[in-house]
Amino acid sequence: MASSSVHGAGAGASVAEDGGNAVDAAIAAALVAATTEPGITSLGGGGFVTVWSEKGDPVTIDGYAEMPGRAAPPARFGKGAREVSFPYGGGVTTMIGHGSVATPGSVAALHLAHTRYGRMPWPELFGPAIGLARDGFPMPAVAVRYLRTSYDAIYGGSEAAPALIRDGSLVAPGETVVVPGLAETLKILAEEGPDSLYRGRLCDRLSDDMQAHGGIMSRLDLEAYRPVARSPITVGIDGWTVATNPPPAFGGGTLAAMLLLCSEGDWSKWDLPTTHRMIGVQTGVLGYRRDRLDLAPDAHARQRPGARHS
Repeated sequence: MASSSVHGAGAGASVAEDGGNAVDAAIAAALVAATTEPGITSLGGGGFVTVWSEKGDPVTIDGYAEMPGRAAPPARFGKGAREVSFPYGGGVTTMIGHGSVATPGSVAALHLAHTRYGRMPWPELFGPAIGLARDGFPMPAVAVRYLRTSYDAIYGGSEAAPALIRDGSLVAPGETVVVPGLAETLKILAEEGPDSLYRGRLCDRLSDDMQAHGGIMSRLDLEAYRPVARSPITVGIDGWTVATNPPPAFGGGTLAAMLLLCSEGDWSKWDLPTTHRMIGVQTGVLGYRRDRLDLAPDAHARQRPGARHS
C-alpha cells in the first residue's frame, strides 16, 4: 500500500496480514500518520475518505473541519488568535491560537468508513499507533523540514513544544519523540470510539480547553458534528477511473484537472522535456486554484456557526 512513511505502510500491511481489508489497512496507516508526523497531520484535523467497494459506487466521506461557534456570542468571533507568517511554501500567513480552531472531523470520517466498509474490530486498528505513541517514534525528515520554518510561529510555547526540542533545538530527523498524553488519547478512542471525542470525556477536555483560552468551539459544536457522504468526482485516464473529492473541497477538482491534462501525450520518458511538461501542468492548475478558487468570496466569507466549508 502507499503511505507517507514506512511506519504507516507497515501498520497497513500488518492489519492486512491479520485479516483486515483495504479500508482497515488505510485507517491503521492514517492513525499512524496522525501519531508520527507532528506539524503535518494530527487526530484533531479534517479530511476526506474515498472508498470504491467491489459491489457499489464510489463514495467520498467528507470529514472536513467545520466552522464552530454555536455557543459563542458574536463578540467572541475573531478573537483568541494571532496572525503569523513564515516562509514555508513560498510564504504563508495564517491565524494561530485557540480562536482559530475548527471542529475536527477526521476521527468521525474514519469511523464512518470503518462502519460501512471495515472488517476488523475498530480497537484493533489502533494497535500500531498506540505502540508508537507509547514507546516513541523516529521524527520524520519531512516534518523536521516543515517545522524548521514554522515551529517558533506555530508551536513555540505550546504544551507539546518540549517533546520536539532537544538541548534548545528542534529534534533531528530520526530522533525518538514521545508526545505526552497521545498514547492515552489513542487508547480512549480505541476503546470508546469517536463518541468519546464528540460526546464523552475527550469532548469535555477539548471544549473546556477551548473555552479557557479564547476559542469558540464548544461541546455543542462537537456534539453536532456529522461526516457527510458525497458522490465523488470521477475522471478517466489511461483505462482507469479515478474517484476523488467533490466540492466543496478544492483538492479533488485540482487533481482531476491535472490528470486530464496528463491524459494525452507520451509520458514514458522522464527526460527534461517531459519534466517541463509536468511542471507546466502543475503550475497551471495550482496557479488557477490560487488565483481564482482560493480567492473566491464565498471561500473566505464568515459563515454561520456550524456551516461546512473548505
